[in-house]
This record gives sequence, C-alpha cells and structure tokens, in this order.
Amino acid sequence: MDISRKDSKNSTRISISGELTIYDVSAARARLLDDSKGWPATVNLDLKGVTELDSAGVQLLLMLQKGVVAAGGQLRLPAVSEPAQQVFNTLHLGAPFTAQGLLSAKGESA
Repeated sequence: MDISRKDSKNSTRISISGELTIYDVSAARARLLDDSKGWPATVNLDLKGVTELDSAGVQLLLMLQKGVVAAGGQLRLPAVSEPAQQVFNTLHLGAPFTAQGLLSAKGESA
C-alpha cells in the first residue's frame, strides 16, 4: 500500500494505491487520520490505484470522511478503482463512495 499527499492552497489530494485491507489499515490510519489536522476544506481522495479493499479499509475511509466533514470540509472521490467500486456497491454505500461523489459538511450528497 502506498499513500501520497499533495497539498495546494484550497485542497489536499490523497492518492492510495495497492491493498487497503485489515493488514494495512493500522499503518494507513496513522498516515491518513493523524495527518488530517489543518487540511483545507476540500480533500480529494484518489482511489484509482486501490487493488483490494475489505471492510477494514471501508471503515478507515468512513472515519476519514467523518473527520473531514466534522471539520467543515468535503471529501471528494474523483477516481475509484473497479475493485473499490465493487465493494462500495456490494455494501450499498452509494454516494459519497462513488466516482465523482462527495459528502459536504451538511451531510448531503452533491
């Protein structure tokens, strides 16, 4: 699993590639959640490189979403891999876990 982050003035782009499973979540959590303070209002989460996703990975993404929204921001998913999208569909997560999905601070899909 590889996580990269690129900050700009108005947004942060986080790209995750490889497996996001129970075996990787502990390290990913430290990188994603512990780093989240001070992010801009928009966080773009790029999942196009995710090759495997399980329920532990989904839990981590939901925690990230909750943290971003609680801070008054939006979590956007501009790119989602087919394996990740299949998991989202199977779990009936829908927006925000769809390509181009987002959840705002109001908790409404846009």
